[in-house]
Amino acid sequence: MRGVTAHRHTGFSLTEVLLAVATVAVGMLFIGGAFVLGIHYAAYATEQTLGAAVAKEAVSVALLHGIYRPDLLSSDRQLPYTQDHSGRVISDDDRLYPSISQLGVQQRQYYWQALCRSDPADPYSVLLTIFVCRTPQDQTDLPDPVLIRLTNFGKGLIPDQPGYVYDGGLLVRDNDGLICRARRLSDQAKDLFVLKVGSHTEQVPGEYWVIRPPKGKGRDPTLAVYQTRLTLAYPTWQAGSGAGGGG
Repeated sequence: MRGVTAHRHTGFSLTEVLLAVATVAVGMLFIGGAFVLGIHYAAYATEQTLGAAVAKEAVSVALLHGIYRPDLLSSDRQLPYTQDHSGRVISDDDRLYPSISQLGVQQRQYYWQALCRSDPADPYSVLLTIFVCRTPQDQTDLPDPVLIRLTNFGKGLIPDQPGYVYDGGLLVRDNDGLICRARRLSDQAKDLFVLKVGSHTEQVPGEYWVIRPPKGKGRDPTLAVYQTRLTLAYPTWQAGSGAGGGG
């Protein structure tokens, strides 16, 4: 009588399959997260590079067109840069980037606004603060810098114009040009903020310049803020006549 050999069929149990699927799923989540983070930092690096280019464009415009009556600028407050040395208003087209007038607003995705004040250490210099902003998608007018007041309220600062300060927004202090970033106090009922200067936190009331946010929903308008000193030629100081804003 011939013996019959029994063949044992082996395989993975349901538990082993579930563990393998879970391991693969976790790995794919980490890989997907790395791609998302990479895209975020790539976009951030691109905008920071473009921000520097837009700031250089603003400096070039200020040097080319000059500033109207720099001798009337104050050293302890800012004025919007709105007029060239002859009093001509700096147009939105001058502020858009890239500076190619044949392109439409949709193709020119960035623009700049600037504040200026005199340099107390040098009568022939002007301190220029440049807001680099994203062009609004739902409007053609470019938001101007707005002067708001922050006052002490409980544990933080409260703006006199609600909605103009938002979490992560950039502000420029009027009296000395200090650049701050607003951080919302989430545990408070009102719109209360503290100001971050680097890693340091400040709660200093006073007047601050901001770029108003777009109407409705949209990205933060201000990409970056740059500051520089411009040395003006003597004839530029004498351009214009009568009292007028330094902007």
